[in-house]
Amino acid sequence: MKYILQKFKLKLSCLTVMGLLVAGTLSAQNISVYPTTLDFSLSAGNSQVQRVAVTNVSNKEIFIEAELGDWLRDNKGNHQYFKSDTLPQSLGKYITLERNFTSIGPGETEDIQLTLALPNDAELNEEMKWSMLFITGVEPKSEQAEENTGQVRTQIREVFRFGIHVYQTPPTLTEKSTEIYDLFLNEEDHIQLEMKNTGQYMLQCTAHLELVHLQSGKEVKTEKKEFPVFPNGERKLLFEKPDGLESGEYAVMAVIDYDPNLPMEAVETVVSIQ
Repeated sequence: MKYILQKFKLKLSCLTVMGLLVAGTLSAQNISVYPTTLDFSLSAGNSQVQRVAVTNVSNKEIFIEAELGDWLRDNKGNHQYFKSDTLPQSLGKYITLERNFTSIGPGETEDIQLTLALPNDAELNEEMKWSMLFITGVEPKSEQAEENTGQVRTQIREVFRFGIHVYQTPPTLTEKSTEIYDLFLNEEDHIQLEMKNTGQYMLQCTAHLELVHLQSGKEVKTEKKEFPVFPNGERKLLFEKPDGLESGEYAVMAVIDYDPNLPMEAVETVVSIQ
């Protein structure tokens, strides 16, 4: 197999409506949490309160702890976690939790109240920010007395942990755009697509490949892959070659759809399959 012979970029008219991911309910053996995403759209100088409902679906009292953290997606889509207010995109310094610890009786529901208050800083109207709200179930494990003070402390252990995505997108942001900057057949025999979100929004994208055998004209399409990308974030997608491809030269077009009202992004290249 050979690498690219030529490559060019083009825009396609949008033909299909992109499916959006809808936040649902997270659940475990002892708890359910709703919603799984908190979306804010505030201008600088404004504030808003939102709540996360935590329901105890077990037959005994549970204890939960709420805390904030920072996170990113790497170019493979994996989450990377950091302490709150570590990253420049963090909302940590602007968020207040009504309480950090509570107990919930069997069959009962408690709300975790989160307040986002933005100072009157014009720079906050220029970029998206985000954080993660962690809901952790804890269980008393044992009690022990400290040698120096004699005070009794209860040790706890984590039973479960949920992450609630918190997004703040200023209403003044309007730019949505992507760039496909590479498309090639890699050493593992996968077709590799590399792209970047060059706009101001977090995008929910779909991508697929269209392969055309240059000798016979036979066309093959891959299944669509769905993936989110933060502003300035990059993603590397790997597509397995469709089964049953005959040998020869193929025109391979990668297509990314990220908004039903905007043109799709596409790049085409040629590879040789033996």
